[in-house]
Amino acid sequence: MAKKLYKDFLWGGSTASYQCEGAWNEDGKGLGEWDVFSHGNPLNINGCTGDVSCDFYHRYKEDIDMMAEGNQNTFRFSISWARIMPNGRGEVNQGGIDFYTRVIDYCLEKNIEPNVTLFHYDLPETIAKEDGFANRDTIDAFVEYAKVCFKAFGDRVKLWVTINEPKYYAYCSNVVGNYPPNHKQDFQRYFNVVYNEAVASAKAIAAYREMNLDGKIGIVHDSSNVEVAPDCKEPEKVYLRADMFYNGIILNTALKGELPGAFIPFLYEMNVDPSFIKFEDALTFKNGLVDFMGMNVYNRFYVTDYSEGETEVFHNNKGARSKMKEGIRIKNMYETTDDPNTKRNLWGREIYPRCMYNTLMEI
Repeated sequence: MAKKLYKDFLWGGSTASYQCEGAWNEDGKGLGEWDVFSHGNPLNINGCTGDVSCDFYHRYKEDIDMMAEGNQNTFRFSISWARIMPNGRGEVNQGGIDFYTRVIDYCLEKNIEPNVTLFHYDLPETIAKEDGFANRDTIDAFVEYAKVCFKAFGDRVKLWVTINEPKYYAYCSNVVGNYPPNHKQDFQRYFNVVYNEAVASAKAIAAYREMNLDGKIGIVHDSSNVEVAPDCKEPEKVYLRADMFYNGIILNTALKGELPGAFIPFLYEMNVDPSFIKFEDALTFKNGLVDFMGMNVYNRFYVTDYSEGETEVFHNNKGARSKMKEGIRIKNMYETTDDPNTKRNLWGREIYPRCMYNTLMEI
């Protein structure tokens, strides 16, 4: 079966730098926003850190060997921005370049295609202190960092992802508030961050092509599938609102090179000031179309009419210790709802495998 699949598929595993590397302060790496959060923020409810984690930094050969033994032929991993550029811009850390060179070379030695993500939730702390992706200056800092990586690894890496799940990163950081910088229900900042991430991604893609590298480059979006409950009174309006909230910026700019026509009216309806949208970005989006769209599929967004109550976000960080169901209610807009025919996992997230098929067909 594996031999048949490999004719058409890359079949492998995926990690993120902070989640697996450890070595948080070794070989010239700068502080990342998660280093600071995990070491002292009271919202780190379990007191866990990524200081050691899976110790991939020191044991990457063991992990890659296991992938090869399991007949995996690709490895998707992210680069720590602060390991390459400790201050987010300017100085390049040779220790970081050397580490990822070793990882990439060992993947190739084992016939495993490296699939490299530039940003997976882990801003350098210096950039985070400048308001992160809510600050338009971060766009140019990200492109500078991307060019360093393209130059160092582009001869061997043929699959690149600019940003992993820009919407979910912005959502957890600015709506749920469980990711640093822990803003809650800050919809102005949420849309600002997602938009700037989309601009940064498009600019990095254009820079990659300007360097005449021969790989493919895209972005990874998460869980785009919006479905409307059958008893919804205004299904078209509810669908449009939810689709604008979850997908409007990322899918349209990455795949079509433009913002959807309904997007700015939707922002006004959300009481969001759209002044972060700049005229010159229209050309940036046109020049930054993706070669591929990655999808991380966890769940659908099952929505209906807004019923009553203030805006509220439901998010379970405690697993079986909480009865909270994942979802959101946005006053006068829409809310997520329960499907009585599906179950939920221990974190309150719906178990609905068909959303994988529906996601692909919808896109």
